[in-house]
Amino acid sequence: MTDTTIHPTVEVPFALVGVPPGFALQLQGLVAAAVAPLLAEIADLRAEIAALKATTAPPAEIAAGEDLPTQHITSPPNTAISEDIIQLRADMEEYNDLRASEIGQDRRRIAALEAPVEAGERALSHLDHLAREMKKSRIRQLSFTNAARLLGISRPRIHQLRPSIEQDKRFSIVTDPHHKQRLIIRVR
Repeated sequence: MTDTTIHPTVEVPFALVGVPPGFALQLQGLVAAAVAPLLAEIADLRAEIAALKATTAPPAEIAAGEDLPTQHITSPPNTAISEDIIQLRADMEEYNDLRASEIGQDRRRIAALEAPVEAGERALSHLDHLAREMKKSRIRQLSFTNAARLLGISRPRIHQLRPSIEQDKRFSIVTDPHHKQRLIIRVR
């Protein structure tokens, strides 16, 4: 009969701060695969110890109810497994720190890309492109969402261009009569 309980240090889940769920599952799977042979070895050793205890008679002092000094009762702990688990946790924390810094860099890059656009060359090129496409396609008015699709930019980006669109004499921004919250860009 084998004992299938997990070593107490393995039961504590490790923190995966800032790690996407897909990666977290993969990492936990890798750690579980690395620890599985060790857990099997622990179970085998426990079974072997239980078998040895069953075949040998307890010393006379224990049978009589006397206590033995602790040096006779406790066996030295298996530090190799604990060291492996500690190393795995250190590696995981290092990986988490690396991923957190990468995520922070990505967020800074995205924020820089989505920074408000001032009336610069890029904004003017977007407006020129919008006017050209609307005239070419004979479109008299567009919603902001459709204008973003036409230009190939995001909806927040087209809303950042709103001050430039309002200042441009080729366009006017009006409220959609069929939808009170929707704004429409019209070509003059």
